[in-house]
Amino acid sequence: MLHEGQLGVHPPGALGVAFFIHAGAECFVGRGGDGITQPLMGIGALNLDDHGRLRSIPLRNRIFANLLEADTLDGMPELLLVCCNPDQLALFTGELTRYLENLAERGRLESCADVRREVPILLILPNGILSEQTINTYDEQLRESRLMRRLPNLTEDIRRALAG
Repeated sequence: MLHEGQLGVHPPGALGVAFFIHAGAECFVGRGGDGITQPLMGIGALNLDDHGRLRSIPLRNRIFANLLEADTLDGMPELLLVCCNPDQLALFTGELTRYLENLAERGRLESCADVRREVPILLILPNGILSEQTINTYDEQLRESRLMRRLPNLTEDIRRALAG
């Protein structure tokens, strides 16, 4: 279930950290194999040089390995800023699709109301130019999941809600 009014950032890279700090985000949601999420989880804090002073921001219960972990640990924000490189967007939409498949397996993705309750609003702010190809790739991933019956209840209304 989403935490209404909370903001998350994906991934915790340079641009993500900037958004996290300046927007006052509640959490980071990483991606498997991104090379930064696990080490940052291990450190447990974000250490910043704030005009010559070291500032430490605790990340305990505020950084998640991926969308599924954020959901499992009850940390899913209502709005997720997706600020990865453009070439990483297909990896993110792939993880998003797997998250949706998991929701469907647990009976938590059967209507447009479920989309609003379970899937964060994604504000895609890549470090570069976003192409129409990303939207097409995500749509293809959703259609494949429906065809392979991993998203059996994916109606056109739900698909439009997810794409919106």
